[in-house]
Amino acid sequence: MSSPSHPAPRLAAVARGLLVEPDLRDTLQRSVELTASHLPDAHSVSISLLSRRHQVVTPASTHEWASLADQLQYDSDEGPCVDAIREQEVVLVEDVARDGVERYPRWAPLVAERTGLRSSFSCRLHTQREQLGSINVYATRPGVFDAAAREQVEVLAGQVALALSAARQLEGLQAGMEGRTVIGQAQGILMERYKISADRAFQLLSRTSQQTNVRLREVATRLVATGETPDDPRA
Repeated sequence: MSSPSHPAPRLAAVARGLLVEPDLRDTLQRSVELTASHLPDAHSVSISLLSRRHQVVTPASTHEWASLADQLQYDSDEGPCVDAIREQEVVLVEDVARDGVERYPRWAPLVAERTGLRSSFSCRLHTQREQLGSINVYATRPGVFDAAAREQVEVLAGQVALALSAARQLEGLQAGMEGRTVIGQAQGILMERYKISADRAFQLLSRTSQQTNVRLREVATRLVATGETPDDPRA
């Protein structure tokens, strides 16, 4: 597999295509689709994403084989994407049946048995501030990922990492704004019902959160949705 000429316009198109996606889920799916479109000899592409709890999941792929190959790595705790995330920038498996079996004796036989995938290349996704996961490219033939193809994946991975980081930050900001909005609505309900100040209403929500071991935002959301309020603070 050789990298096509004139990469700059293509990479600019990739960046534009990723940054217009409205949320993290769409950005993830668009990332694997765009990466696959630039690698004609690849069979499928997936993204392994580190969750907030440091668990690894595959939220996007272009084919079920890629998702399965990833999941087999998580289950066996070994494989190219696991190594790319934990230890190395990039991991190449030239032939699942040869070097794959030697390096990953639990994972490789399962992949060979349950999918038609025969080679892979995983590249870590990260920015200067955060570790995101890895992008994983699979092929149905051994020896597909030559130096030019690997370089192409690494460059694409840089664009994907930036887009994912931006989408995560935006998602966090939106969640924060939504949380503040619903808490404000809950305060308003309590102020009206109990004739108390905004500060006192917030204290009541916080006390309920602590007593029930439920997050403040969830307490507020439940109050707004059901109208059920905590006990009268003056009682």
